[in-house]
Amino acid sequence: MQGNVVIRDIEGNPLEFVIDPRGVRVGDAAQLQFGGALEFKPTRDSFLRARVLHFGQNYSQFQPESVTGVNQGRQSWQIPDYTLFELHASYRFQFERSNLRFGMSCFNLFDIFYITDAQNNDTFTRYTNTQNFDAASAGIFPGMGRRFNFNITLEI
Repeated sequence: MQGNVVIRDIEGNPLEFVIDPRGVRVGDAAQLQFGGALEFKPTRDSFLRARVLHFGQNYSQFQPESVTGVNQGRQSWQIPDYTLFELHASYRFQFERSNLRFGMSCFNLFDIFYITDAQNNDTFTRYTNTQNFDAASAGIFPGMGRRFNFNITLEI
């Protein structure tokens, strides 16, 4: 599935090159994702929910022209897999004509460090002008640490 690709540089000049993407994984999107949740309802007005999400086979984003020539068919850097845990709780107070709900959520419960996205052979790393297709030459975007969300909802 080889083909000619034309892109334009910053001045608008066309740049043409041949690309053969066979065997190269899609970048910037986890190829494997799954999750699940368990919910416990101690009363009809409350719940406690635990949720787990796993992301795997995530490859760094790359520019099409970087997998041409000697790098044709070369895989971009694979971001390490990660698993996130969440905890959610809620309690509802019922009144005659309304409900008042208090809720709490904790995201990234175990405060793990993870990389959500990466740019293969990023020009902003200290290893500029390299085509190493590895962690040292990738610019990364770390995920958010543990965080909490509190909410109050009035249902009329």
